Amino acid sequence: MRARRKAGRKERRKIFFGRLLVGSVIFVILAALTAGAFAFFFTRSPDAPKSSNVSYQFGGKTVRKESSSTAFRDGVLYICFNDVSDYLSMAVTGKADEMTFIFPKWDEKADSAGTGDEDRVTFTDKSRTVYVGSHRITAEADCSVVGEKMWVPFSFVSGYIDGVNSVYNRSKNTVSVSRIENEELSLKDKPVYLPVSLKLKDQRPLDGYRPGDTVSVPVPEFRNDLSSYETYMNPPDAKEYLLLVNAANPLEAAYVPADLTEVGMTRQDGRATQKLRLYAEKALEALFAEMNSAGFSDVTVTGGYVSYAEQTAQFEGFVADQLSADPSLEREQAEEIVTTYSPRPGTSDYQTGLAVEMHNLGYADESFASTEAYAWLKENAWKFGFIIRYPEGKTDITGVRFEPWHFRYVGRAAAYAITEQGICLEEYASAKK
Repeated sequence: MRARRKAGRKERRKIFFGRLLVGSVIFVILAALTAGAFAFFFTRSPDAPKSSNVSYQFGGKTVRKESSSTAFRDGVLYICFNDVSDYLSMAVTGKADEMTFIFPKWDEKADSAGTGDEDRVTFTDKSRTVYVGSHRITAEADCSVVGEKMWVPFSFVSGYIDGVNSVYNRSKNTVSVSRIENEELSLKDKPVYLPVSLKLKDQRPLDGYRPGDTVSVPVPEFRNDLSSYETYMNPPDAKEYLLLVNAANPLEAAYVPADLTEVGMTRQDGRATQKLRLYAEKALEALFAEMNSAGFSDVTVTGGYVSYAEQTAQFEGFVADQLSADPSLEREQAEEIVTTYSPRPGTSDYQTGLAVEMHNLGYADESFASTEAYAWLKENAWKFGFIIRYPEGKTDITGVRFEPWHFRYVGRAAAYAITEQGICLEEYASAKK
């Protein structure tokens, strides 16, 4: 009897531990499934597609299908803007890592040269900065070049282009872009579409505005008493300071300004004292006085007037280097290569005596644009009559890449108009014709 009770207790313990083990296994499985479900729902992008491919349709026709890893990056939906460009008959200009798309005037075909007043948008590889005409905006995420095509956040198309419907259908994984019909003019078998344009519009030069006008130019406030510099910052006859020099408008070899003046703010590192024309140098003195008072005392002048002879010597030296490095080149080929980084003699803005190179780096570099000193100059240079000669987003017009260290004297009235409207000297000069 005792033995039977003992055996019974042993059997019940065996059953208890067996059930405990099964329960523990089931608990672990349920916990794992629950954790997996939480991970799926809380870590995935809310906009990620359900299947692996996203279809891109333009005007109802499928143009491409892409994997979700291409269409979505960090939860942001992307679209190939070259496809948008093809669908909307835009012209494309620029280089591989910076593309400008020019909208057609809808009564004519888009032209990459353009007339200067078409809508245009510029995207840069690995950058969120987008130029919508002269307006600088920040995109939802970085634009990027993939296989020589510019991919941009889909939110740009849906947010900044008028005249099109842009929709992402998540259940079907379909991105569709289509022009909007003009209901009043469309016939049943012959649709008429609304014009397509950018929602942000460029400011064009004011009617009747002329260089030297001060009516529309605000009176700047300064920390210092700069009254003795006022004539230099805002010259009564500013026309002569609007001299435009570029590849299409070269200067003669004999051109030497008569009023070249030594620049006291030249960097003291053994280089020769730089020179500028009198009005530019005096206005620069005022700029440096105010900039120093604002706390930026490390900016110095590293370049000024460059003669035709100096340009020639530099250009010829570069050509000789190219021919030496590759003897198979013809001279004309070597010159073409050199022009990508050094201007031909007579086409340098520095020959005007109105251009100045200034920064606080070891040498002129685009990284100057990320400094506080540059931010101050960009905001305040117009007050003293200076502009950024080669601004961002204008390479297709100026022919020169962005140079944040290169400032040009034009007088306060023109400097204000150029800065306020976000245009370059070429555009301003063209508007005055």
